[in-house]
Amino acid sequence: MRTTSKALLPSVLVLGLALAAPALSPSHAAAQGHAGHGNGHQHHEAAKPDEARELKQTKCPVMGLTPSPDIYTDYQGKRIYFCCDYCPAEFAKDPERYLQKLKDEGVELEDAPN
Repeated sequence: MRTTSKALLPSVLVLGLALAAPALSPSHAAAQGHAGHGNGHQHHEAAKPDEARELKQTKCPVMGLTPSPDIYTDYQGKRIYFCCDYCPAEFAKDPERYLQKLKDEGVELEDAPN
């Protein structure tokens, strides 16, 4: 009888591991208790017209990249937009040079709010 239980032990261990494998997998563990979190693929709503306001100014005067509506300075009645936080300080060193650059490239600037 003792040899029968020794022969059965490996089979029982293999069967136990086979049944437990899905519960031990990382994807199963990550999914437990997180049903409301999605699967890493999300759809976002399109920006509303007032949030996605298109700027007249199409280039940052310092780096020439697409400007952000959140980074700007008002200078001589015009609002000048920049691509990053570095650019306003650089613009302030020689604003006329950068304004002329925009003008030469035909970039329109919007009026600063009063």
